[in-house]
Amino acid sequence: MAFSLLSLPKFLPPHPSYTSLKGHRHHRHRGVHFKPLRLPSLRRLPAIGPDGKYYPTPSDEDPPEAPEDSMHGVDKFQQIHRQAARARKLQEEDFNKHKSNYLSAIADVDEDELSKEKTGNDDGDDLFGEIDKAIAMKRQEMVKQGLLEQAPKKAEAIDELDPDEVVDLEEIDKLRGLTVASDSDEGENEDSDDEDSSKFDVCLSDSEGKERGNDKFNLLDPSFDLDLDSFGKSKVRIVEPKFKMSLAELLDESKVVPVSVYGDIEVEITGIQHDSRLVSAGDLFVCCVGRKTDGHLYLSEADKRGAVAVVASKEIDIEDTLGCKALVIVEDTNSVLPALAASFYRHPSRNMAVIGITETNGKTTTSYLIKGMYEAMGLRTGMLSTVAYYIHGDNKLESPNTTPDAVLVQNLMAKMLHNGTEAVVMEASSHGLALGRCNEIGCPGESDRGKRPMMAKIATDKSEVTMLTSDNPKSEDPLDILDDMLAGVGWTMQDYLKYGENDYYPPLPNGHRLFLHDIRRVAVRCAVAMGEEGDMVVIAGKGHETYQIEGDKKEFFDDREECREALQYVDELHQAGIDTSEFPWR
Repeated sequence: MAFSLLSLPKFLPPHPSYTSLKGHRHHRHRGVHFKPLRLPSLRRLPAIGPDGKYYPTPSDEDPPEAPEDSMHGVDKFQQIHRQAARARKLQEEDFNKHKSNYLSAIADVDEDELSKEKTGNDDGDDLFGEIDKAIAMKRQEMVKQGLLEQAPKKAEAIDELDPDEVVDLEEIDKLRGLTVASDSDEGENEDSDDEDSSKFDVCLSDSEGKERGNDKFNLLDPSFDLDLDSFGKSKVRIVEPKFKMSLAELLDESKVVPVSVYGDIEVEITGIQHDSRLVSAGDLFVCCVGRKTDGHLYLSEADKRGAVAVVASKEIDIEDTLGCKALVIVEDTNSVLPALAASFYRHPSRNMAVIGITETNGKTTTSYLIKGMYEAMGLRTGMLSTVAYYIHGDNKLESPNTTPDAVLVQNLMAKMLHNGTEAVVMEASSHGLALGRCNEIGCPGESDRGKRPMMAKIATDKSEVTMLTSDNPKSEDPLDILDDMLAGVGWTMQDYLKYGENDYYPPLPNGHRLFLHDIRRVAVRCAVAMGEEGDMVVIAGKGHETYQIEGDKKEFFDDREECREALQYVDELHQAGIDTSEFPWR
């Protein structure tokens, strides 16, 4: 039996292959049938050397090759984080280097852009709007860090009123303060004729009455309190002016020739004072010599309060002071103070009309009259008096009840000029006269006894009816003061009391009438009660004072309030049919 052996190639395919031997399809050999020969699958044989030993391929034992590391052991997230940190650092360095430029650039940025986003008023796809928001957010961040101040809130725009709306607004202003009487109040008032006589009602029109019912405005209810003095007047904001100059400039402007100068005269001055208690940082302290004290004794206090320079008339040592940098020695500090003050405040009186009022009595009253006349001409007029300081109109400042000194006068006039004042009325008097009363007629106790007869004589000459009463009698007997006043018309207290026994007080030689009452409240009511239509009643003596001094007691007393109560009281009497035009009346 013949076999043919198939030779194997050097490299076989990886998959198993099959080889079969077949006899001829029609061949038979001794009845033996040949079946296909199935060979096992062959695989790649390892390398066998000539010596029969196994030699593996080097690449088969090497570990798998790792992919190339382009991130140097850092993942992508960490790389992004590091890049952002480097960018922030560069940004901070640039900001610190140009901080002033950045802050000035966004100092005036409108922060309303943020509020638009919160309220839903943004414009959506507006690119420039988004930029504005980003800048506004940056400014807000600077504010939180304390690098910028909070932007002031803008005033909301107010639409102009129509003429009809203006008229309605004026009517509303007129009706402010009026109280509405309810139906229950009206029912209670019906039970009392006296209450009905002291009140009157302003009823609504028929059409309004149908809608509003019986509501009425009660004008003379005891709770009704309308401030007639401030009615229709408005306050304006007073702006404080700022002044500063070097000490050298001040000496040059004021033409003050010093005896000697020590220290740095280029130091900046922001204020001037001669009262150490009023000194503030940056002030020039002038050591004035008064009747009771010497300003040189208070240099230490002025220094502690921040004085940076001193004007004195005595040699003093400033080396031990805290902040005084210059000393100017002059012959008389009292004489140079007005010139220094006027120069420091830039001579405000040169740009305003100034009216000075002198004399012993009546300065305050005259000042008010002149102020009123100037304002009636349309001029903004200020006033300086022992009673009050006015910038202009009704803009009143606190007053120490004395004529202001040279520094305060210049300061107040500079403030007036800065706020648009065109004229100023001021009392001009000596220190002794400034301590007295400045009203038309006033005869208080313990002072000016010699003028009492003259005051009564002037009053009876100028007035048809004169009512004498007490004005701060203090420790004196009010009747003794009135007796001194009666001497001005040739009467005595005994004469007056004798006339009173018969309820008849004869007229004076000039035909005028004279009455008196030692209780001021009663005297005010008498004067108001005797007034008739067309008469003018002048309540003199106290003026702005709101007190009455009798003995050791100082009690509240306001002539203005007494006049209002007297008018209401007399009106009630008139409605009750009582004639009050003749004195005495019960």
